[in-house]
Amino acid sequence: MHPSEVTRLEKSARKLAEAKQWEMRELLGHGASAAVFEVETADGLAALKIYHPNFLRGNEGVVSRARLALVQENLLTHTCPTLVRIFDCGEADGVVYMLMERVPGLCLTEALKLVPGDKIEGIVVQIARAAQYLESVNICHRDIKPDNIVVSMDFEKATLLDLGVVRLIDSDSGSGTDESGQLPFVATARHSSPEYMFRLWPAGPELWRALTFYQLGAVTHDLLAQEQLFEEVVSKGAGNRYLIAHAVATIVPTVPVRADAPSYLSVLAQRALQKDPSARLRAVSWNDFNQDRRRQNEIILGVVGNNGFNIKQSSINLHGVSQKIREFINVKLTENKVDCSCKVDFTSSKEFKVAFDWIANVNGGVGLRTDLWVAVGSETLTINGVARCKDRPLECKSPPVTIAYVAGHEVAIEEQCYTIFLECSALIVEKCLEQREDQAQ
Repeated sequence: MHPSEVTRLEKSARKLAEAKQWEMRELLGHGASAAVFEVETADGLAALKIYHPNFLRGNEGVVSRARLALVQENLLTHTCPTLVRIFDCGEADGVVYMLMERVPGLCLTEALKLVPGDKIEGIVVQIARAAQYLESVNICHRDIKPDNIVVSMDFEKATLLDLGVVRLIDSDSGSGTDESGQLPFVATARHSSPEYMFRLWPAGPELWRALTFYQLGAVTHDLLAQEQLFEEVVSKGAGNRYLIAHAVATIVPTVPVRADAPSYLSVLAQRALQKDPSARLRAVSWNDFNQDRRRQNEIILGVVGNNGFNIKQSSINLHGVSQKIREFINVKLTENKVDCSCKVDFTSSKEFKVAFDWIANVNGGVGLRTDLWVAVGSETLTINGVARCKDRPLECKSPPVTIAYVAGHEVAIEEQCYTIFLECSALIVEKCLEQREDQAQ
């Protein structure tokens, strides 16, 4: 947020504080949608969040106010000791605000390299308790990350903050965002699960618990690794959201084992960071976060008990999916006057290939053969791309991507296949053009 906008919100905060008889203190921080200020109330210090007016107009304003109403109805009197307390929220004179507990301590993002290994378990367990409490009142946080966690100076206490993007678990409106399916979506990209980021599952209890477990796994990773998930990609990408999205879709994070931290945490985080949300829900349960030694041993040994969560099964129509992929990409090419022929080959009862013979319209034309290999599981599709140059011994393969299948949401699969098709094809064309240039010299 631009400094001038922060100044504008500060004026609104001062006006509100005067009306409420609070004493304004200092700016605590700001993001894209709001700024937070410290205020002194009759009951002590508090954090006052003021929302930017741009996020309160039109449909976005309807969504923002609905979230505040959800907090008002369900969380003003909550009793969870590891979840930030909410004292007041609403709208006054066109200013939408939330008055919260001023939690003392350090933002976990800034403290990742400072947390002793023997304190990590306690932090993870406390944040999991806050998330489980929210689920018990039919709410999903959706943005669990180090930025939204405060730890005490002795690292004994952890508190989950920022209830600004919560939503009801059993509501079926939206599927990972409140912006009509368009990016930018709610939450932080690097800590978002693939099915949430790419809207591969419909909204509902399965999506929200799978997302919560993923984000708890990501926080555990960050504590063990002493840096945030996909830090190298984020640092090199300089804010390129597509690079981060690609990392979320394709890179399986490696969770380190720290000698000074319980070893089961690494195994638990690795399970929670699985790309396949159905496998994640089978492999992780709330019991995994209860500091029970027997359960910890089961995690280390790979013994997974009943997690008490029923996962809907999807029957995948291989022929239908293969034709949708073929037609989707073929239309993309032919609409742009690209010469193309394509066919589907079933190599087994659980695997098929969609083959494209085509000419890329670049530098006189480059003849290509691009194959998409699709392996089908009970609820997932694993996609690999292979591109070859027709007149040169060049080949390029994309890393495999596993995504969930939900009947009626095949467009997400088509888009993922098209992305893989473009990636491996573009790489092979670049290599071909480089060879041509070298020969010309």
